[in-house]
Amino acid sequence: MKYKLAPTKQFMKMLKAQPPGLEKQLKKTLKHLQENPAHPSLRSKKYQSIEGVWESSLNMKYRVIIERDEDGFYIAEATNLPGCISQGSTRAEAIENIKEAIEVYLESLAEHGEPIPPPISEEIIEVSL
Repeated sequence: MKYKLAPTKQFMKMLKAQPPGLEKQLKKTLKHLQENPAHPSLRSKKYQSIEGVWESSLNMKYRVIIERDEDGFYIAEATNLPGCISQGSTRAEAIENIKEAIEVYLESLAEHGEPIPPPISEEIIEVSL
């Protein structure tokens, strides 16, 4: 069964602002969503009150550096999003605040037709000495 996709205006703006390298990956993800909303690679949930309707989201990872300043506040900076900085009185609050700042930052880029920086793709490698 193939489902009909009804992306929001915000989603379409974000999609158009993606770098060309992500286009293929996004199309593959949308194909999975259309063919099987419960596909394990997707973050989808079924609406409880409307039969046959699913909601899905696209998650992107960005590197954030968190440091404590001299006043005891935690400063969080998204390193590949220039000027995207937030803070919090606790580490957890700084993380929540930088997540919101990143979302607003990316929405602003999309609204202004600017390219969205690609998400990070990294691994932490452990070596023995």
